[in-house]
Amino acid sequence: MGAVCQIALDIPPEIIDGLAAGIMTRSGSIVRNSAGQIVAHLKETDVVKEQVADKIAKVARVVWQSPRGRAAVIGCASLLAAGLWVRTKERSTRKAQREQLDDDYRAALSRYLDAASQAALNMDVIVGLASVAERLQEHPSQDRPVLTDQVVSLVERHTCGLADANSVEWAPMDSSEADPFERLVHSLRAQRRIFDDAA
Repeated sequence: MGAVCQIALDIPPEIIDGLAAGIMTRSGSIVRNSAGQIVAHLKETDVVKEQVADKIAKVARVVWQSPRGRAAVIGCASLLAAGLWVRTKERSTRKAQREQLDDDYRAALSRYLDAASQAALNMDVIVGLASVAERLQEHPSQDRPVLTDQVVSLVERHTCGLADANSVEWAPMDSSEADPFERLVHSLRAQRRIFDDAA
């Protein structure tokens, strides 16, 4: 038969006095006054944590003393270490992939803006930026690079100009309902259609 795990409550002196005088009652960790109103919620002290830690330490000593227990502990520790190594490796790989995607995005956006400013856009430049933007949409917004509304508006205005110049119906997405990458992809798809139709 094991020992009873005791719960020690931190009872302030004024509560002890009220309980002793009979003007307060305690039920578990709740203390009420004579009108039945809750006066305090008592908190457990660290004695419980110490008791649990002692029990865990006792169990660990018993397990470690048996050959099977020692093998189980070593096996669990090895599995834990391997799992941590794999998780660290996966995080590192994801971080490197995200950084590469960010670099690809910056380079594609720079190529697009340079070509658009010189009226030298072509399908390769549009598709390059569109494919990177579509891949970025697959990531949570906090993992994406910053895409300012200014840049998206610039691309949308350029798309409107291309659409007007080529007699194509097109309207930008509502900026209050769509995220910047969604709006960018919408504009770039329209530009691809315009260039496809002209080819």
